[in-house]
Amino acid sequence: MRANTSYHFRGMGFALPLLPREKIDDVRDRINIVDIVRRFVELKRAGTASWKGLCPFHAEKTPSFHVHEQRQYFHCFGCGEKGDVFSFLTKIEQRSFMEILRDLAREVGVDLPETRQSEAERMAAAEAESERGRMFRAMEAAARFFESQLASPAGGAARAYLERRGISPELRARFRLGYAPPSYEALQKHLASLQIPSNLVEKLGLVGTNDRGRYDFFRDRVMLPVLDRQKRPIGFSSRLLDPDAKERKYLNSPDSPLFHKKENLYGLHIALDAIRRTGTAIIVEGNFDVLSLHQAGIEEAVAPMGTALTGEQIRLISRAARRIVVVFDGDKAGARAAEKAIPVAVEAGLFFAEADADGRVAQLPAGVDPDDFVRTQGAEAFRALVEGARPMLDHLIQ
Repeated sequence: MRANTSYHFRGMGFALPLLPREKIDDVRDRINIVDIVRRFVELKRAGTASWKGLCPFHAEKTPSFHVHEQRQYFHCFGCGEKGDVFSFLTKIEQRSFMEILRDLAREVGVDLPETRQSEAERMAAAEAESERGRMFRAMEAAARFFESQLASPAGGAARAYLERRGISPELRARFRLGYAPPSYEALQKHLASLQIPSNLVEKLGLVGTNDRGRYDFFRDRVMLPVLDRQKRPIGFSSRLLDPDAKERKYLNSPDSPLFHKKENLYGLHIALDAIRRTGTAIIVEGNFDVLSLHQAGIEEAVAPMGTALTGEQIRLISRAARRIVVVFDGDKAGARAAEKAIPVAVEAGLFFAEADADGRVAQLPAGVDPDDFVRTQGAEAFRALVEGARPMLDHLIQ
């Protein structure tokens, strides 16, 4: 029999006073841990009440991650991670226990007691709020600002650019595309009006500094937010609009406490469902390649955001995909990028000879990128190209 223990938790704007242990147990008992883990790990049966897969918490080639359905418990014999559904989600999503509990309670229909706080309590809770939470709120505010600018008269040129590239308003909304105006302080002023501290904005790479002062990091650019698995903005990629400007055409957020470019793939937050459904992930070179492919209904596409493919990105995508197809541009730079990806993939622990982790390379015609190909040849031709992709090691040997 479980002890009748109570807890006093606090959250932003409300309190959870003396939360009974029974409430936590009620949420846990209504959740099947297998269903939750399957959102992140491909599981296969390993007995009547057990499942196994590749551990999401460390790189491995042979599955050592077990989920016990009857006991509602997971255990990795490789790295030692273990626990219940709350432990799994707090570690893999990097969120607090209370955030996880509230989300799962809503999902299974368990009401958690809430009471309104006094102004003093509310201010104390706000003061105690984690810096990470404040960072997520700041990034969300920036993403909404860019979205509103794209929809405004100031975003006319950006909207026209997206239309020329065949990006529909529906896809724009799905990927939360935006526009950064040319002003050096438009975003700063907006975030300051929301009482978001300037030092936090700098830490997130939204604002830069030089000898002349502070300036908006992104200016006159189409903004492509990078979202995490909870669909929260953690960084941005961007495309300069003015062809005569002397700045870089493509610019990503600098690394921050929320965003590490080498550990993220553009479009993954949307592509995950299709990747899990088909078992195939398609890695292309550019963000607009991703958008064009999704526009054509090829929703398994992701991109490494203009950087060389990294081991971290390979490990990230291999957790969801049985087959990884690299489709880089049909020029010398694209060929070099594909060749560099192969040893990185091998070092990341993929077994290309096994069906569970089949790495392949698809060759585009010379001078053509995935965006060009799908817009001129169509989705069926692109899927045929992907289906005909050769094993990575064969490609490397030749």
